[in-house]
Amino acid sequence: DLDGSELTVRVANGYDDRNSVERLKARLKELDSGTDPLELFIARLDEVSRAKEETMGLGIYRVAAEGGFSLEAEISDQVVTVVARRKLGE
Repeated sequence: DLDGSELTVRVANGYDDRNSVERLKARLKELDSGTDPLELFIARLDEVSRAKEETMGLGIYRVAAEGGFSLEAEISDQVVTVVARRKLGE
């Protein structure tokens, strides 16, 4: 959606693993903490490069770091919707 000077992108997916939703919520909370999203992206990239099992979660940091989006999640009826917002011209 384009509303004036703000771009909003919504991506929805069904889920059956509550733990993955909790990990997503934790990552979004971390991104909302005021820490530089690029630092979080680099830290997660390092974790993923050393991980043998879990390699998810890199994209959410990348959207915030490289795209300059603020992110939030809406959860309802086994569907999680990630909402990314960015002011245009920034």
